[in-house]
Amino acid sequence: MNEMLPHEAASKAKAAVRRALEIDPELGEAHTSLGFLHMFYDWDWRSARREFEHALELHPGYPTGHQWYSELLTASGEFERAIAEAHRAHELDPLAAILGTTLGDAYFYARRYDEAEHWLRRTHELEPGFVHVMNDLGRVMSESGRYDEALMAFDAAHAMSGGNPIASVGRAYTLARAGRHDEAR
Repeated sequence: MNEMLPHEAASKAKAAVRRALEIDPELGEAHTSLGFLHMFYDWDWRSARREFEHALELHPGYPTGHQWYSELLTASGEFERAIAEAHRAHELDPLAAILGTTLGDAYFYARRYDEAEHWLRRTHELEPGFVHVMNDLGRVMSESGRYDEALMAFDAAHAMSGGNPIASVGRAYTLARAGRHDEAR
């Protein structure tokens, strides 16, 4: 694998974005990438918001711009706006599984679990091998008190991912919520 430390990856990504913006300062995709770096690496959400909004002014038809802006809005607790941005991203690319999960996640964090499940199941029908959707379905079911279904979803995500521990975390959380503390530990 070609793995690298986060600060190395961010440094290279920032250099690439700077170069892209030198070539074309009106490149919406580059502003979107800069917003992503501000949000997920620098934790500078004000700058991230500015970059996403500018990116979408420049390129309103870029699904990833709407997706990442939705994620920022979700993290900021602006759920209705986050849902609207996630819907826009999904409308622009309805077959992209990641955009279906972003939409499901926006509803999940707004605690609108039925709508989250609807979009996640729809995404699963389109892309049954997409591990993130199974993990997200597990979270929805766990929060809805459907613990056995949640555990099955987390087990499926774990198997599909080749043993990625993120599904194990969700499984442990669900077991604890279900009162099965020894198994959770």
